Amino acid sequence: MLDEHESFQMAGKKWGLDDRLTKAIAKLGFVYPTLVQAKCLPFALEGKDVLVHARTGSGKTASYCLPVIQKILQEKGLKNCPRGVRAVILVPTRELCGQVLEQLEALLYYCKDAVTALSFADENLETQQAWLREQPDIVISTPLRAAKHLQSGHFDTAEVHTLIVDEADLVLSYGYANDVKTIVEKLPKTCQSLLMSATLSDDLEKLRRVVLRNPVLLRLETGKTDGKLQQFYLTIPAKDKDLLLYAMIKLGIITGKALFFVNDVETCYRKKLIMEQFGIHAAVLNAELPFNSRQHIIREFNQGVFDILIATDESMYGVGPNTAPGVDDDRDSHSEDGDSSSDEAAPTSKEKSVQPNKLDKEYGVSRGVDFHGVTIVVNLDFPRSIEAYTHRIGRTARGGSNGTAISLIEDGNFDELKMLAMIQEEQPRLYFDDLANGEVVKGLQSEHEEGAYQPSPLEFNIGDIEGFRYRVEDTKRSVTRVAVKAARVRELKQEMLNSARLKDHFKENPQDLQILQHAAPLKPHLVKKHLAHVPEYLIPADMRPKTKVIGNKKKRKKRSTASYSTAAQKKNMNQKQDPLQSFSYDGDIAGDSVETDEAEREGEQRHADGSAVRATTTEHGTTGRHKEWQRRHKKGVYSKKFKTAVKNKKRKTINAGHVNAKDIQFRRS
Repeated sequence: MLDEHESFQMAGKKWGLDDRLTKAIAKLGFVYPTLVQAKCLPFALEGKDVLVHARTGSGKTASYCLPVIQKILQEKGLKNCPRGVRAVILVPTRELCGQVLEQLEALLYYCKDAVTALSFADENLETQQAWLREQPDIVISTPLRAAKHLQSGHFDTAEVHTLIVDEADLVLSYGYANDVKTIVEKLPKTCQSLLMSATLSDDLEKLRRVVLRNPVLLRLETGKTDGKLQQFYLTIPAKDKDLLLYAMIKLGIITGKALFFVNDVETCYRKKLIMEQFGIHAAVLNAELPFNSRQHIIREFNQGVFDILIATDESMYGVGPNTAPGVDDDRDSHSEDGDSSSDEAAPTSKEKSVQPNKLDKEYGVSRGVDFHGVTIVVNLDFPRSIEAYTHRIGRTARGGSNGTAISLIEDGNFDELKMLAMIQEEQPRLYFDDLANGEVVKGLQSEHEEGAYQPSPLEFNIGDIEGFRYRVEDTKRSVTRVAVKAARVRELKQEMLNSARLKDHFKENPQDLQILQHAAPLKPHLVKKHLAHVPEYLIPADMRPKTKVIGNKKKRKKRSTASYSTAAQKKNMNQKQDPLQSFSYDGDIAGDSVETDEAEREGEQRHADGSAVRATTTEHGTTGRHKEWQRRHKKGVYSKKFKTAVKNKKRKTINAGHVNAKDIQFRRS
């Protein structure tokens, strides 16, 4: 029984773990063991064969790394301990090789001098052969490369006491079954074996009979220390996928680290180019890129350099009986060098022009690879098998964190609807114990009462984002097939230039680097910067920020005196430069015009309190606004020169003998 209050330190002492390992566990921040670790570690430390069935992200890597290191440390403590490989860890992809090595190095922090580990993730077979001469304690490899080294006699298996097959279901789906059997035949009969898998299948049962002897079977569900995963699907027309993706990112529906999965390389670059148009930073990850580049992209994503990663999942096309209808299940044979091979089903005539001839067969990111802090996984292209879906959504809700998975289904695509039904049958159902707090608890309702299927429908009205359609459709027209092809070439060229081998070559041959740099495309993809901002009128009314209202009046931000005076000075300067507002006439003024303007000036409308009513602009002209400006700035009829001219004119009229009542009153004043 798992004690939820027992820390990893207390459990480690109970299991007899070395003090150096418990210190490394504390340094990594592991406070409590997960359900998989608490159940698997006691049996593994006793030397028993174990088959673990648990979802991805549940802590399986530490469950088999700790027993391996513990056994090696115990052997190294004995006298006359022979040198040689003591443990072989088989994983399906090169990316997972690097990840397991990082986990091992973290656990070996306080005993790195006593135990050594070697990964066959990168470099060629000749370089790996040279490393094997150092006789490392632990070897991490894909089955294909390990089988080649064993057949060539590059290392001896006499001292091997532990065999681990991580992500065993994927090892089989990659066509490595024969390679695993070859490795098992060359290992000692007393070798302890551990199989880790996220799914169960008939092929896995066959492998179990070959590898394991009287194993302990652990079929573990989600524990309380694991995070909750919410799964949704949304049926949408294929042409609206980009519209939905843009709206969900710009409106803040998708936040944090996001992982988008597509089914081919061309779609991967097409989505990236569309995002670039809207100022959204994203990286791509696919089998075309060199292995070192893929590892660097994963590290930068985990470090938070960018938050959106678009990954392809070509290698999961056609995986046994759980493949989507209409998908070819034929697998290509291994390449001779083990570095690259076509790993896809036969593409259609439309796909042949864009699919590359060779992809890295040992590429894979939807399974096993630990992406740190992924909050949401979006299947832009619906997965073609149950296994692909399981491992895609397993990239989130890891290590006790919660996560969300959203899958887009093309409207009218019956193959995807059939696959959705198959996935819903395999995924555990949801049972709601307390609707008030929304917590999802499994198995608390009566047995006859059925729970909700996963993934469940996502409530989203595409009409709410209809305002974004024009700019998205306009942007998609610029992302042509030629632009996508050019982007793929630029990406590959840039990654080649970043290669460590090429850097050494360019140091000796700088002219080659200059040729490549000057061979850049003349017309790079045009990015319109104004599309990075979303106008307020396009935001749905329900999502617009609301202003605070105090006393039925909108609260306005106060302007500082300095900024107000600067703005006023700038406004006055503009007005002085405007000839319509700065015009004044110094010549003789006709009597009729004088009388008319004077009448207009003295005949202004007034309020009840005697204050003048300011003239306003009307739809028929701007006369009132011009008069108001003259009054405030003492221009025109309100200027001192005009008043003096009026007085002089009236005096001349009186002297000439033309006197009326109004003139007499003016004279007396």
